[in-house]
Amino acid sequence: MKGHIRKRGKGNWYAIIDRPNPVIGKRRQKWQKLKAKGKREAQIECARLVSQMSDGTFVDSKRVTVRQFLETWLAFKKPNVSPRSYQRYEELALKNIAPLLGEITLTQLRAEHISQAYAKAIESGRRNGKGGLSPRTIHHMHRSPAAGIGAGYEVGQTHQEPVRHAGEKRPTQD
Repeated sequence: MKGHIRKRGKGNWYAIIDRPNPVIGKRRQKWQKLKAKGKREAQIECARLVSQMSDGTFVDSKRVTVRQFLETWLAFKKPNVSPRSYQRYEELALKNIAPLLGEITLTQLRAEHISQAYAKAIESGRRNGKGGLSPRTIHHMHRSPAAGIGAGYEVGQTHQEPVRHAGEKRPTQD
């Protein structure tokens, strides 16, 4: 697998990576925007991408859904938290967040989507269909697994932090 860099515009660097297509037998080019400030940084980033693609560890963030990212995040969290915490994270991520936001790709996820999901969960979020989730559960959704989506920003899988800008309902004292 080969690749090279190209500068398009002022300070915009792209890696063009040649990938063979096994079905057709011809090469296909993948353009990937780089977060590089100069030519040398772009070359290093391009080499890293070529290495990841040839190893099979490259993940195209444009195709990763929220559900897939949450499953990856849970796999990362499992050895780092207690079994009870992991069980709660898994419940919140796969049974509460994924049904509401799971089919949206990470790059398309916006704060409005998250706010609408919280509103829908408060209104009719219970799995048995009898009412909504408590504000405290919404708060837990916002603080734990949704924070994993925010971590996607830190590792470069999202271009923004949608969770940070989403309006969260605070639990009320009864």
